[in-house]
Amino acid sequence: MIYWQRRLERQPLPQTPPKVDFDQRQQKGLNPEDKAERVRRYAETVSYDVGVIAHSCGVAGPRELKRYHARIVTETGRSKEFDEIFPNPPVREDIQLKT
Repeated sequence: MIYWQRRLERQPLPQTPPKVDFDQRQQKGLNPEDKAERVRRYAETVSYDVGVIAHSCGVAGPRELKRYHARIVTETGRSKEFDEIFPNPPVREDIQLKT
């Protein structure tokens, strides 16, 4: 048994439900039609921004971005390629791709 499961078993359940104070401003965020529109706009904006990043890296689209296109600032303040810090994992010969 996991530690937190034992703790949960020992703690008694409250007899009365906790008081809930509804915030009208937060309730507006629960509207599914409005939320769907906001999520759609967010997804389109992220897609557009990733396309701008890809274009600025000199590739035709986001799928052509590789690890060496990204750079990370290290603790020393120097910039290194992402590929130097986290190299691609080696290709395993024993794994067969399904075709």
